Amino acid sequence: MYKRQGHDVRLDNVEQTYVDLPVRDELFATLQRGGAVDNFECRLRRADGAIRHAMLSARPIVIDGEPCFMTSVVDITERKQAERHLERLAMTDALTGLANRAHFMAAVTQATAASNDRTQLAVLLIDLDEFKRVNDTAGHDAGDALLCAVAGRLRQALRPGDLVARMGGDEFAVLLTRLPDADALQSILTRIADHLHAPLDYRGRPIESRVSIGVALFPDHGEDVTALVKHADIALYHAKNNGRGRATIFGPDLLESWDRETAMLDRARHVLAQEHPCPWYQPKIALDTGTIIGFEALFRCPTGNGTVIMPADIAAAFEHPELGPAITNQMIAGIIADCTRWRDAGLDVGHVALNVSGADLNDDNFTGHLLERLAQAGLPPTMIELEVTESVFLGRNADRVGQVLHRLSKAGVSIALDDFGTGYASLSHLKQFPIDIIKIDQRFVRDLETDPDDAAIVRTVLNLAYSLGIRTVAEGVENSRQVDYLRAGGCHYGQGYHFGAAMPAATITELLAKQRLASPALK
Repeated sequence: MYKRQGHDVRLDNVEQTYVDLPVRDELFATLQRGGAVDNFECRLRRADGAIRHAMLSARPIVIDGEPCFMTSVVDITERKQAERHLERLAMTDALTGLANRAHFMAAVTQATAASNDRTQLAVLLIDLDEFKRVNDTAGHDAGDALLCAVAGRLRQALRPGDLVARMGGDEFAVLLTRLPDADALQSILTRIADHLHAPLDYRGRPIESRVSIGVALFPDHGEDVTALVKHADIALYHAKNNGRGRATIFGPDLLESWDRETAMLDRARHVLAQEHPCPWYQPKIALDTGTIIGFEALFRCPTGNGTVIMPADIAAAFEHPELGPAITNQMIAGIIADCTRWRDAGLDVGHVALNVSGADLNDDNFTGHLLERLAQAGLPPTMIELEVTESVFLGRNADRVGQVLHRLSKAGVSIALDDFGTGYASLSHLKQFPIDIIKIDQRFVRDLETDPDDAAIVRTVLNLAYSLGIRTVAEGVENSRQVDYLRAGGCHYGQGYHFGAAMPAATITELLAKQRLASPALK
């Protein structure tokens, strides 16, 4: 027995110093074979009972003819603690304290490898709807508070053992284990929505909290972490594109839709980079005089092989937050260039209508850039008419869209409500937003001669517009009988194949020149 730091240590009980016996046996076996040991890590129990991490190095030596081992012991407890701290930091989101993306991906990999046939796993991707708006209107401190609140609410909504992670930005993820059936998943999704959709009070200011959720199940929707996260992301994309504030479970139909939209977006990127998209123009005719009063600019992209890429070929791109505004910018550039040439040639084009999407109106720079480009070209804002569908008025961005439209209207730009009555029609939109023109959708105009319901709808819209002092345009006019009906009902303008399809700018130049020659008032 000897004394160390005031404690008695019994040398005949030294094997109890090793905390992990298999590790001790591995060390002893190596030494008994006569081998040297370097940087051998183990845990040792100190005489006072404290457990320390140690690194051993040992060599066989001979002392006075007796074989012995010379061993050095280095206490690495603090180093191991620092390593564990760094590992936790590397696997933890600094703001919310949740697991981070790397931790989540590793956990899903481990869970799928250990899963059995009796239970399912579910991967949930959760995205905060309109998080950028919170940052822009309430400040980044409010945004951070919302992220932390979502993290806490997710912990409360889930079961012990379920993993919650922040994947980055405003996206969270959940790994659900031990799911006996689909009913269990639905109850959890309902509980998550109930917790997360409750408003947050931040410094006396209410901040609305709504999320979209995409779900993928193991093994039904993927057998590894890559497939599960991809398919949950596709389901999330579908949830956000179909009203937000909802949960969507992945299915093969979503993958087909995703592939179609991906192909459209890829084609749109190619068009913007390699082709020359431009506006073609469809005439709008005053039904009382038969003269051209303006045009609608429609996206077209003639290609080298003689084909023309149509809007339907890249439909998904128009609502894309980057591609949509990029396409609109090219359209505006083409419209301004064409209108400048027509003005310089002394041709009266009237006005040009341009379709804009929610992605355009949510772009902070859209209004300023449009008015600035018109001013640089010397074109009056009254020459431009913006066509918007009612879908841009939906959701929590309605106030912001309204501000943009009021600013443009005040500058002289006309606002037309496109496809009126086909989806989310609300009479309040006609009062809340600066609507100058209602466009009657072609599906009502097409059969108004034979379908009494369509005819009644058209009459109702015309009467409503007349009462509110709003001008009307009928789309899809294809014959003179429709023209007569619309004119008798008080419709102001018509547009459709009866008057002409969309045409390149050069053809419009010829058309305007002919109208000027045919009209004595313009000579």
